[in-house]
Amino acid sequence: MVTDKAVVFEGGEKNERITWTQVADVELLIDGFTISKRSGPPRTYQVSSPDPKFAAVVELMLSRTA
Repeated sequence: MVTDKAVVFEGGEKNERITWTQVADVELLIDGFTISKRSGPPRTYQVSSPDPKFAAVVELMLSRTA
């Protein structure tokens, strides 16, 4: 889920919330994406059905917080 404040991941094993102020970069992949945080290691997430709208929203939010 993407909001104007954060990217939220809900998984079977773990949930995670990364605010846009923590995001340094987002790399879109064919089957997911990698989020590089301003501190700490990057996080890679895999999705079963990639959605181009999700990628567009992530790119828009990243450009607004840069």
